[in-house]
Amino acid sequence: TWTVAGIPPATDYQVCVVVSDLAGNTAEDCNSPITIWGTDATAPTVDLASIASPNKGDIVLSAAAADPESGIQKVEFFYKKVGDPAYTLIYSDISAPYTATWDSTGVNGEVLFKAVATNGVGTVAEDIFGPVLIDNTLPVVGDVSPAAGNLAGSVIFSAPVTDVPSGIASVVFEYGLDVEGEWVFAPIGAGTYNAGTGKYDAPAWDTTAFADGTEVKI
Repeated sequence: TWTVAGIPPATDYQVCVVVSDLAGNTAEDCNSPITIWGTDATAPTVDLASIASPNKGDIVLSAAAADPESGIQKVEFFYKKVGDPAYTLIYSDISAPYTATWDSTGVNGEVLFKAVATNGVGTVAEDIFGPVLIDNTLPVVGDVSPAAGNLAGSVIFSAPVTDVPSGIASVVFEYGLDVEGEWVFAPIGAGTYNAGTGKYDAPAWDTTAFADGTEVKI
C-alpha cells in the first residue's frame, strides 16, 4: 500500500518495479505516467445544453463540464422515455467539447436527457434536461374533397389532417398541371382548421383562369 498524502496536486509520477539478482544485476519496468491528485472533495460541475422540442431524427447533445482540482475524466450522455425506470447510455466523451449525437429513429413521445460528469478521482455530478417531445411519425392526410369530377367557378377544397404526437404546424394546398407529361405544382394557399368539420379548408380557388377541360391535381 502506497500512501500518497502530502504530494502536491496534479503531480505526474511513474511507478516502477526494480529487480536485483544475487549477482548484482538489475532490471526495471515502469508504467505510463500517472497523475496524483491527493484529495479532491469537490464535485465537478456539468451543464447540459437546452434541446429543441419537438424534435426528430439525429439530435445533437452538448454539455459544459469542469473541475478545477482533478479535472474531468469523462462526460456520459443518457436518455430515457418519460415513465421508463432507467436511462440508456448514448455516448461517453473523454475530451472537451463534450458532445453526443442520438439517433431517435423509432422513438415517439416525451424523453428526458441526462449528462453525467466524472472527475479525476471518480466523483460524479449530473444535469437533466427535458422533457423533450420526440416525433418521428409522418402526419396523415386524408382524401381531398371535392374529389375527382368537374369543377367550375370558385372552389374550396378541404382535407382531414392529423399528426401524433406533436400536432399540425401548417397545411398548404397546391394544384398541379400536366406540363409535357410532368405534374408541376403551385400553391393555392394555407389551410385553416374548420372546427365544425374537423378538416382543414383551403382558400377559395378561382377556376375561371383555366381553359375548359383543363385537368388538375390537388
